[in-house]
Amino acid sequence: MPENMSKEEQRREHRNQRQRQHRTRMQFFYIALIAVVLIIGLVLSFTVFFHVSKMEVRGYSIYTESEILGVSGVNKGDNLFLINQDKVKEHITKKLPYIGEISVKIALPNKIIITVYETSIKSVIEVKDGYVLLDENGKVLGKSPSLDDLYDKGVLEGGKTFAEAEAEESTEEVTEEATSEETSEALEKVTDSEKPTYVLYDKSLVVLKGLKVKEAKPGKTIVFKNDKEVKTYVEIMNLFMENEITGITELDLSDVYNIVMKYEDRIDVKIGSVTNLTDKMAFAAKVIKEQDAATPDQEGVIDLTIDKKAYFQPLTSTTLPPSTTTTLPLEAVEETTTPPETTEPQTNSSGKPIQVASTTSKPQ
Repeated sequence: MPENMSKEEQRREHRNQRQRQHRTRMQFFYIALIAVVLIIGLVLSFTVFFHVSKMEVRGYSIYTESEILGVSGVNKGDNLFLINQDKVKEHITKKLPYIGEISVKIALPNKIIITVYETSIKSVIEVKDGYVLLDENGKVLGKSPSLDDLYDKGVLEGGKTFAEAEAEESTEEVTEEATSEETSEALEKVTDSEKPTYVLYDKSLVVLKGLKVKEAKPGKTIVFKNDKEVKTYVEIMNLFMENEITGITELDLSDVYNIVMKYEDRIDVKIGSVTNLTDKMAFAAKVIKEQDAATPDQEGVIDLTIDKKAYFQPLTSTTLPPSTTTTLPLEAVEETTTPPETTEPQTNSSGKPIQVASTTSKPQ
């Protein structure tokens, strides 16, 4: 303190210093008090409060609520904040293959809600002792000794039996999302009825050809001897769903440069290489729809191997309607050319198959 300060100034400075020291001590006191309260709160939350006492399963599945909760790894009394949601999802999807995606939510103060989303068999591949069952992402859903066993013991996605599906109109769409009340009824229905063994996406399954299985463990992604084949399979299957292509009975992936699929065992679809698969599947969906509308029993070949073009070559005699203009989510599409009635495959003067759809660039 400067010596030239007056006594009054010295007293004032001492008073200010004591006040600053008091404020500092009070700040430390409040900080310590808050820290103690937080620690007590944390201790209580882990020891007394926020323990699981209610567990709820929502969504539709062939598995019962008790089965789902039983493999979740969550038990009553567990602390909500210590539950590893990723682990819960992993446990359920691996042990219960027909569950595709899962949502795990915590509802304070004492509840955990698990919402399940069903997956289903999209394709099968024959092995020595039967068939390996796959969803669209290559997840192994199990095995079946035969295709007949699949239909005898399976239901369609959403819980419909094959008889119920046949009784409905083919154009009826199934609502994917259900309310919690509908969900509870669905789970109760599974519990009270005989539980099916398989869940199928469609009444016809895609039989995979030309692939060699290296490993097929339920709940895990299938392993082929060629690693790239899984990626190709997943891309094609997801494009089927995106373009609402059903009725594919065979998919040959033995040569990635010459991919071929079969529609309803009557129309061969030549895809060629994996180049521009998105465009090719959009074309395939459109041509199949047009041919079915014109002649539902028509046999033939759809050639998609030429970039941004689609050709249909009928193999049997048929009478088709006049030419029409179609639209695809690609570029401008030329008119569909209708072949005259004949008992031989239709070709042009150069011997090439008839073109039913092609694309041209839009004017800029």
